[in-house]
Formats: sequence, structure tokens, C-alpha cells
Amino acid sequence: MNLPNNNTAEQAMLGILAGTPALLEEIEDGLFFHPVNDLLFRTLKELVHKKAPHDSLNHTHIRAELEANGQMQDYGNLSMVFEIFGTNLGKASYPYYYQVLAEAAAYRRFIVSAQSLVPQAERMTLPLSDIMAELDAAATVVETINLPQIKNQVMMLLDEMERNTPHEYFSTGLDPLDRILGGGLQRKEMLVVAAPTSRGKSLLLGQATVAAIIKGKKTAFFTLEMPALDVIKRFASNMSGYSIRANCDMTTERTRREMEAQVKQISILSGLPLYIFDNLPDLDCIMRTAKLIKRKHGLDLLVVDYIQRVEAEGTNREQAVSTIARTLKNFALVNDCCVMTASQMNDDGQVRESRAIGHEADILLGISDKVRDTIITVGKNRRGESGKYINVTRRGDLGRFECDG
Repeated sequence: MNLPNNNTAEQAMLGILAGTPALLEEIEDGLFFHPVNDLLFRTLKELVHKKAPHDSLNHTHIRAELEANGQMQDYGNLSMVFEIFGTNLGKASYPYYYQVLAEAAAYRRFIVSAQSLVPQAERMTLPLSDIMAELDAAATVVETINLPQIKNQVMMLLDEMERNTPHEYFSTGLDPLDRILGGGLQRKEMLVVAAPTSRGKSLLLGQATVAAIIKGKKTAFFTLEMPALDVIKRFASNMSGYSIRANCDMTTERTRREMEAQVKQISILSGLPLYIFDNLPDLDCIMRTAKLIKRKHGLDLLVVDYIQRVEAEGTNREQAVSTIARTLKNFALVNDCCVMTASQMNDDGQVRESRAIGHEADILLGISDKVRDTIITVGKNRRGESGKYINVTRRGDLGRFECDG
């Protein structure tokens, strides 16, 4: 039986603990599932107990301790020591990774508890009420699944039709494009922006994100190509209409006016319902973070920039990308939110690495450069027409596309 675990999160946590040894006091045994990771965790604790360092530990300390204890052979992969302890995501990432590992450990405890009760249940040597009580005590994080009935779903549809309330749409940030899409994106749908390199995939995702958060939509933005600070600059430029530049000459009236507008929009941006992550490339980590946000704060829009940068398991890259696309689409369906992501496009106009990206998308947008302008084409639209396009100008300096004419 495969017990719940997350090797990527375990290794990330080890890097954090090495960078901030004081956090080791907060970690309980059983948090690390993989024996190698548990060995490194115990090695860190031994180092702190011996030396009580106030600063960070590195791969040299770890290697020396393993060799001194004759455990280097048990570890078996010296290169991974450098990789794990050569990268520290910082103390700020600790709560997230602790939550991931604590949840997996809780599920493991529940499974072990359930398995230990099976023989007693088979022999009927323990009252059923006691068995159920122990299972209830162990199931601290087990989620329940509500099974929908078609009758209830039809009644919901009829109520919606009778109320005649307008649909909720998520804008792309471009009104003409929204009109082609019948208003924009709806909940439970996934939009994919496909384009060759440097054609504006991230630009359009950012533009749609700004449109959403301005309307109060709770959004999680996972950027796997740009640092979070650069994303924030792009959003602020979009909102202010001015490019954020370093080392500006503040002696001119125009520059001062631009700076005032930018500062104002950055201040507004800081209060909007937006979470930006630039250090979570693993699909499982992205999904766990999004679920955590959904559970604690609510989530309307999930943005992942972009699919080819996401890491996922698979026998080959095509299968891995297929898993990524399917998982993102399922997240939209299960969590009643929108998902927007992007994919690189080959020279022949096809999405790279897996056709599943186009299959899973509800809306597929393509960005291409023509002789004199750029066009955004609706390649797929489950709710309406496809093949239509709009002419736009790419304004990277302002973090957006602008419609021509």
C-alpha cells in the first residue's frame, strides 16, 4: 500500500530547517516519510544538539556528521545533499510546507490506525462502537464527499432560470475578446493561452488577473518564470498606465506624476485579494497550496504561468503534461472556481508536449504576430464560436495588451 507522502515537500522542509535550525524544536517525529529524508532530519537535530548553532547549517556540516556516524552509505546519494541543503526557500515558506507534511502524516496515522483495527473487527473481539470511536479520533483531516443527486441539480438549474440573474464572468481584461467569449470565463472552466516564446502569454494572464482582483475575486497566482516582485511591477504598471522604471529622474513634473500614480496603484494592489507564489514548481505543491487557500480564505481564480514549467510525475513528459492539464481542469470543477494557464506553442501552431492541453481547455486562445500587428484568436470555445480573433498591440512596458481601433 502506498501511504500518503510528498518527497518534494520533505526535501524543501529540510532546506528550510537547515537555514533556520531554531525551527527544529517545532518539528515532531513522524513528519518525514522517506527514510533518507528522516535520516537527514535526525542528523540536523543531532548537529543542533551538539553545537547549538544560531546560524544556518550547510551541506558540509551534514556530510561531516553523516560520515562521522558511518551513515553516508545509508544515505547513498551525496549529490542530493548539495541539492537539498544548497537551496533554502526561507523561513516564510515554513508554514506552507509544514501544513503539507502534517496533513500527509495525519493521513498515514489514520490508515495505520484503521489497519490495526481490522483483525479485531474480523474476530469481533472489540465492540463496534469502540472501533468507530477510534476511527473518528484518528480521522482528524479526512474530508467528506457529498454525493449530488440529479434532482437537486435540476432544481438548482430551474431556480437559476427563474431568478434570471446575470451570469458571473471573469474578464480577460480585453472587452472585445470578452464579447466573443460571451462575457468571459465562467466558474468551473479552464482557459489556456497558447503562443510561441515571448509572444505575451504571461502578459495576458496578468491582464486577466488584474481584471479579476479589481472586482474582488480571490486569486492565487503561481509564477514559474518571473520573480514575484516582477509580477507585482507588471500588475502595477497595468493599473497605473505607466511603466515602472528604476533610477528615474525625479526632477521633471511628468516623472513625479507617473511616480505618484504608481505608488497609488501599488498601495491599492497591496489590499487586493491576491496571493503570488514564485517558488512552487511542483504540481502537487501547487494543488495543496491552492486547496489550503480555498479552505481558509476562499478562491475564485487560480492562475498557473505556465504548464511547461510545472513539474509532475509521469513515465514521459507527454504523460506528465497530460496529468498537469487534467489536474488543473479537475480543480476548477471540484472547487467551483476558474483556472487560467498558458502553454508554449510549436512552430506549426500546436500546443507543445501534449494534445491533452487543448482537450482539457474550455477556452483556448492563441497569440500570434502578423506583419504589422498581433492577433489573439479563439481557437476553442465550448460555449460559443471559435475561429474569431481581435487585433491588439502588445504593451510589455504597461503589462497589458491594448485593442487596436
